[in-house]
Amino acid sequence: MGEDAFDTGEFMPVWIAASPILTGFTASLAGRDDLGREDRGTYGDRAGHYLAWLRDTGGYDDALHSPLGRDRAVDAYLTTAVHDHGIAARTVTTAFTVLTAFYRWLGLGTPATPRAILDPLAPNTLSPINQRAVLRVAAARGPRTFAMIVLGLDVGPRKTELAALDLTGLDLARWPGSVILTDATGATRRMPIQPGTRAALTAWLSERRRLLHGHPEQRAVFLAEHAPHHRLAIRTVDDAIRAVGVDAGIDISSATLRATAEQRLRGQGLPLSVIATRLGHHRSEPWRDHPAPRPRIRTQLPDHEQLDLFGDPDP
Repeated sequence: MGEDAFDTGEFMPVWIAASPILTGFTASLAGRDDLGREDRGTYGDRAGHYLAWLRDTGGYDDALHSPLGRDRAVDAYLTTAVHDHGIAARTVTTAFTVLTAFYRWLGLGTPATPRAILDPLAPNTLSPINQRAVLRVAAARGPRTFAMIVLGLDVGPRKTELAALDLTGLDLARWPGSVILTDATGATRRMPIQPGTRAALTAWLSERRRLLHGHPEQRAVFLAEHAPHHRLAIRTVDDAIRAVGVDAGIDISSATLRATAEQRLRGQGLPLSVIATRLGHHRSEPWRDHPAPRPRIRTQLPDHEQLDLFGDPDP
């Protein structure tokens, strides 16, 4: 055997094996009478996402070859889904069901139940220093991005709720004002905003009017900055928030802003039921009422560290 020949006793690199393995798994789903057509599509999509994550992340070449590698990769994948993307517990459970089917088909058996299911994780939160860093970057990116970040830190909307926010959902008639958010189920909730949030929204609304001059009026609060100025897509909202984090050197998402807003509400001593109502919590988020006793779980901030959207006492 030549010096550069591949040794089949070594782990097959995921980037080589992923495509044919996914093709085979997808083909096997056709024989699953217990799965409907839509479910089979979901299984294939989620398995594909997992294999793409293995390929892009690196360090998990044993994930397709051994029970130990399987368990390590599944745990890391689902933990990343919660921490970086704010995936709800129900979605984590669905993903684990798919991965169980995938690994049984592969002949490696059932993965060990990951921490994200045994002990649901809370999304990361931002410290006061990191909040200020994020706000500085957002301000430099312009009124639209600044308004989205400020609103996210203040009232904790989901990215879908930011994208869906209409002008009719803004009430600035009273000081300092409120917003009406609509979740994916169509349920609405009214959230009071801070004066700093009102100022950020007012700045964006003025810029928004300038952008729309000579163009048809739009219902959405957050619009594309280039003609025809349509409502921002959910993906665009997500990309805008993450881009701020990249420039600030901090890994953030809308889930990070939402968790930070909740942390502040908890620090104010509000009852959990009030916080749940304000943030529109779903029943599929059990860690909110029963946080795990681990260092990663957010702690209450002292009064002097509560969110100050424009104050920056540090030099």
